Amino acid sequence: MKKSLFSVLVIFFISCSEKSNKDLSEIEVDLDRSEEGKLSDFAESIEYILLDYPEEFPMVWPHNVKFDKYNNIYIRDLETNQLFVFDSEGKFKNIFLPKGKGPGEFFQISDFQITDGNAIIFDTSINKIIEFDSLGNFIEELRIVNKNLNFFQGESYILNFTSYNPEYKGFNFIKIEDGKDGFSGFLPISLGKESIGNFDSQVGFMEDFHRDKVYFNVPMSYEIVSFDKKAGNLTRTQILNFNKYNMPIEYLKLPRPEIYSLIEEKNLVRDISSFFPFNGFYFYTIRQGMGKKSHVLILDESDEIIYHKYNHLNDIDGMGILGFPWSFTKNEVVHLVSSGDFYFEYLKSFNGKKVKGSANNIHGFFKANESKLKDDYRILVKYKLKDFS
Repeated sequence: MKKSLFSVLVIFFISCSEKSNKDLSEIEVDLDRSEEGKLSDFAESIEYILLDYPEEFPMVWPHNVKFDKYNNIYIRDLETNQLFVFDSEGKFKNIFLPKGKGPGEFFQISDFQITDGNAIIFDTSINKIIEFDSLGNFIEELRIVNKNLNFFQGESYILNFTSYNPEYKGFNFIKIEDGKDGFSGFLPISLGKESIGNFDSQVGFMEDFHRDKVYFNVPMSYEIVSFDKKAGNLTRTQILNFNKYNMPIEYLKLPRPEIYSLIEEKNLVRDISSFFPFNGFYFYTIRQGMGKKSHVLILDESDEIIYHKYNHLNDIDGMGILGFPWSFTKNEVVHLVSSGDFYFEYLKSFNGKKVKGSANNIHGFFKANESKLKDDYRILVKYKLKDFS
């Protein structure tokens, strides 16, 4: 973390400059041409991981799931403002606790980032960015005035998602550079979306394991933006166009229940449910209606759709597919489900069927963890993707 950023962050932002979008790509997606699929169409295996946290640190409301290059697991609890750390097998390693508002402490977690094993915590409640090593030892902190919830820290800059707040000269992203006053603005807010809400992206800024890029899936839109990781500049905006299934912007002025009702009635797409970058291809999930159809799209490096099906049947191990992707690793999409939901879905999926458990299948996992599955724990489900590059 650059200490010289301190002088930049504590000033009031008084200027901005718009950076032109070097690459704008619009992809037409015909949802009516899709058909039902099987999990084995895009995945080759499934791994189930019980997150075994101690009783004194219950996980109440998990919100973000991130992985480092060693596949250690980091989970932010929105209710307790704790940051859990597990190894790749789900064994509890460490926890970052909110201790207060003093030096070297954080009070809330607005967002977090993992860099070289260090945890960088963004706390807008006390206007600080605090960095800790992997053992929880304090390294340094910076004071900020920015109240935006999602951030990414590069070598000499910080990116923020402004969440449709027009206060930042009408831009949805700003970059604060080391040694420079003001900020640079990217991606003007679309007309009609000003001040529609302060969205806390569940995934936030995504570092690409395979490219020198950082991505952001813009909430309440069909836009994926990418930034150059070294300089922090916007390099590309990708827009998915669902044509007749696009949600009209005017709906955003309606009460939330009415919006949901219209989305369900007209089978509309509200936004891109998830987006993750992989080596040579990109993975998307799209919810049509209020989950009536759950589409999986895979695009190649040239923005060509190379796979598109919906409502996938798990033909790999027969377990029902719960929820939606929360995160990703180098070659997996990852779901997070409650142990109770997992337990009852297992009984539903295999009731009356003869099964054989082993250490490497779901039945062995269920048998080994049955008592905890009945309790209040969390399960990571990792779907290893086929190579679409």
